Amino acid sequence: MGQANGPAIHLFAKAPVAGRVKTRLEPMIGADACARLAAAMLRRTCATLSQHWPGPRVISAAPDISHPLLHELAREHGFTLAPQRGEDLGERMAHALEHGIAAHGAAAVIGADVPHAPPTVIESAWRILRSGGEVVGAAADGGFYLLGLASWRKALFRGIRWGGEEVFSSLLGNAASLGVSLQRLPELRDIDQPADLHWLAGHDVSFSEFLAPQTDGLPSAGGQGG
Repeated sequence: MGQANGPAIHLFAKAPVAGRVKTRLEPMIGADACARLAAAMLRRTCATLSQHWPGPRVISAAPDISHPLLHELAREHGFTLAPQRGEDLGERMAHALEHGIAAHGAAAVIGADVPHAPPTVIESAWRILRSGGEVVGAAADGGFYLLGLASWRKALFRGIRWGGEEVFSSLLGNAASLGVSLQRLPELRDIDQPADLHWLAGHDVSFSEFLAPQTDGLPSAGGQGG
């Protein structure tokens, strides 16, 4: 699907390198399987977005855009590539949102930890932004998996402790103080912990292979620069 005008979406993703992704799952399945899992989740998310987000699509990658899989997915699914910029997650999302809004009138960020996001959720976020609204989807761990804005306000991220359980509630508090009305998407489960992977495998059998440790495959963190 070609990219039309309208709100942009920035998919936040890490290059799937063993030892650098899904590290909380390493004790259960090993670093190589974690890298494979991250790659599979990224593939699924790109495919869903390409089919259900009509506007511009960007893979916002960390630590850079050099990983071959990122280029493969960008070509296959009609994404552009951009490195994440900023010292922490908040700064990196702020940069993507601010520039996406300036270029396209509205923009969203979405994480790569919800490959099970239903097409209806993606389409709802698109419609809300397209109509001038603003939107957020809560993650079950206390964060959020999607945030879409029509204008950037720096204070929206003020005082948020990224990675903690109060991220979503802090965001809502900031939004309320700024008079920002965020329409709510259904809550989804991030795939980060062993229980999350078991849930995902039960929800989608194609992910069940990652419950068994695997030792060959993608390079370890020491085997790839950048």
